[in-house]
Amino acid sequence: MRISDSPYSGYFFALLAATCWSLIGIFSRIPIASGITPLEVAFWRALSGGLCFLAHGLASGAWRVGLWDALAFIVFGVCNLGIFFIAYSIAIERSGAALGAVLLYTAPMWVVIFAHIFFKEQLTPCKIAALLGASAGVSLLSLSGGGMPGGGDLWGVICGLAAGFLYAMHFLFGKIYFPRVSPITIYMYGLLAGSAAMLPLVDFAPARGPADWAALCGLGLICTYTGYQFYCAGMKRLEAGRMAVICNLEPVLAIILAMLLWDERFSALGGLGMILVLGGVLLVMLDKKK
Repeated sequence: MRISDSPYSGYFFALLAATCWSLIGIFSRIPIASGITPLEVAFWRALSGGLCFLAHGLASGAWRVGLWDALAFIVFGVCNLGIFFIAYSIAIERSGAALGAVLLYTAPMWVVIFAHIFFKEQLTPCKIAALLGASAGVSLLSLSGGGMPGGGDLWGVICGLAAGFLYAMHFLFGKIYFPRVSPITIYMYGLLAGSAAMLPLVDFAPARGPADWAALCGLGLICTYTGYQFYCAGMKRLEAGRMAVICNLEPVLAIILAMLLWDERFSALGGLGMILVLGGVLLVMLDKKK
């Protein structure tokens, strides 16, 4: 039996997507450390990922789409993908890869709420407890200053929370369109539109080294093109809320990598906050009620 035919294939694809996305902090930190701004990093991520989807779309014919759908994907790309990439890059720069990843993963809690409102996914007592615990955890993480040696700052926390909210909208948008439109089409239009919207705002660095280009290409090819392919495969097999919380493997991996590579450490307060956030996620994962 093929993996795609397994009843657990949705979980498998969600974990693969989370693994790809956990590398965002690593790839982003390399060019940022060289003096490249978070906005430029976000621009190259959107553009390189969009070009990968464009090549796929041209080869498969998936570029063809109705006018109104194309406009919807362009608006999605500008308002969600573009701003989301910028906010998350700023969060990584100012609060560290570890705290940035945890703040991003307030998204599943938003997904649970909006999936209940718009898709009638059941909001059980278990999910409510998870929401409250995760909210308390985010508050503690914000007060702890994150994992950076000098601590994160308020702007980094705000951008991390904004990225989490926009990321949640991503799940809901996908739930509406993925059943009838190829994700290749959606991300081809969306990422290219997002990069075009960012272009006038970017202050390009005068030079970039080979390591910077390799990291920027990794953001586009691995974290964006490949990660979104796995994400779309999972979204076709799981409900929005469940898919969102399974992807919370990402901050766990991102935190481990940040600790190993940059010696980012949480204080006791931050550690408690992380436990509450991930504990809330675990509660939602264990809730079997539809």
